[in-house]
Amino acid sequence: MLHAACTTPTVVISNITINSFSAGWTGVPTALNFEYILDQSPATPVVPGTPTTNNTQAFTGLLPSTTYYLHVRANCGVANGFSAWVNNPVTTLSLPPCGPPPGLIAYGFTNFSANIVWAAVPGALSYQFLLNQNPATPIVQGIPTALTYYNATGLAPGTTYYFHLRTDCSAYPGDTSGWETIQFATPPIPPCQAATGFTANNITNNSADVAWSPQSNILGWEFVLDQNPSDPVVGALTTANALAFTGLTSLTTYYLHLRTDCSVYPNDSSHWVHFSFMTHSDSCTLPSGQQITFVSPFTAFVSWNASPGAYGYEYLIDQNPGTPAEGGTPTFSTFHSVTGLLSSTTYYLHIRTVCDTGIYNNSYTDWVTTSFYTQPGLKASNVAGSDNFIIAAFPNPVQQAVAISIQGIQQGNSTLQLTDMTGKLLQTVAVGGKDKLTINMNDFAAGIYLLRYTDNEQVYTLKLVKQ
Repeated sequence: MLHAACTTPTVVISNITINSFSAGWTGVPTALNFEYILDQSPATPVVPGTPTTNNTQAFTGLLPSTTYYLHVRANCGVANGFSAWVNNPVTTLSLPPCGPPPGLIAYGFTNFSANIVWAAVPGALSYQFLLNQNPATPIVQGIPTALTYYNATGLAPGTTYYFHLRTDCSAYPGDTSGWETIQFATPPIPPCQAATGFTANNITNNSADVAWSPQSNILGWEFVLDQNPSDPVVGALTTANALAFTGLTSLTTYYLHLRTDCSVYPNDSSHWVHFSFMTHSDSCTLPSGQQITFVSPFTAFVSWNASPGAYGYEYLIDQNPGTPAEGGTPTFSTFHSVTGLLSSTTYYLHIRTVCDTGIYNNSYTDWVTTSFYTQPGLKASNVAGSDNFIIAAFPNPVQQAVAISIQGIQQGNSTLQLTDMTGKLLQTVAVGGKDKLTINMNDFAAGIYLLRYTDNEQVYTLKLVKQ
């Protein structure tokens, strides 16, 4: 009920901010107290308000840029009732502009990471960011952070990224800046290099060792061993640059397929490379018992033991200690006289066993290498006559027959005489210009004997040991 004695209060609004204002009311002498309602509706309230005996009231926790309505009436008691509601519109102040973070840059790129920094916005509550591969302005909330940097990890190599950043200036909804976006790209992964420097060693009829040059900063190698020269799909992983294979089949060509895995990133692997080798026959063995005897300034006599199962041999004499790149001289013999050497020079005898006649060109053992050094000058203490003349005997020591090899120019009436250490003549053999002869010593007792060569101009004596 309204009474004339209860007049409407006079309301004064002051101290308006983005989220608050103050109000005061006066002018009702008969008022016992007042009621107020703050809402966003201009309609006259139909419900009681909040009673207060104060003439002022502070209103806080409001939204910026929002129009509110303060409804106030006086309560003049039972006799005089309530005054009419006084409706007072109040609009809070707008938020100040929210600026984006300045100085946004990316640096320190790797294949999988990047560093991103920006300058702080004074008074900012926090920031939001999104990292993606889309240059468009985000339409969703970003990830909140109070920092002014972000270390991006787990990136993909050779990929363009977009970093979107905006400022949260306050906790009020919408009090954010526009999105600031920068673009950067991770560098691509360098090509993954394939393995090189393959070697096969210790090849037998059923096993082989294969090695290759080491590589740094990789995960390892995938490998497949089979009899197919085509690329495999995937292989077993090894971190060692050498593999030992067993259980192989004799006289079979095998292919070692190898590719390098440089990292866990997909496709960061080299192409497949292939290395082939052939196992030996079941009975083929390496040459053994190499001997270099009767070394002069220009000549030498080389020999080795027969290898079980051998079809023949290849030998090569050079000044290179490395494994020969090509085949040597084929031979069925296990000894040879070597001429045309240089004095005071280191030479290397390379021998390998030829294992099978059917595939002569590629079925043989590894090379076995022995070194020797030729004598200086042109003199030979046991030669009278030509300085480039040599007689060699093999085997020596001998058990039965000894093979004699004569290298050099014979000067007529060439003869071999076998004597014991007392000078007793045991056997005479007419050489007659031959360069190879055989003397049977099966009937002689064990001991030391002398073999003397003579012709019209030369004398050559060597010692034989009978076992």
